[in-house]
Amino acid sequence: MPGYRAPFEPVVPGAFKVPDTDAYRSDLEGKELGLWAANRVEEATTP
Repeated sequence: MPGYRAPFEPVVPGAFKVPDTDAYRSDLEGKELGLWAANRVEEATTP
């Protein structure tokens, strides 16, 4: 919902954005979800 977020941008200048890691909405569990989330952070922070 970009329209709601826009007035508050940039929340943290220079921050990296990664997909939501909410386990409730994921098909993955436990270590699989953690590894998936860690990979998304690595992808976002690797030049």
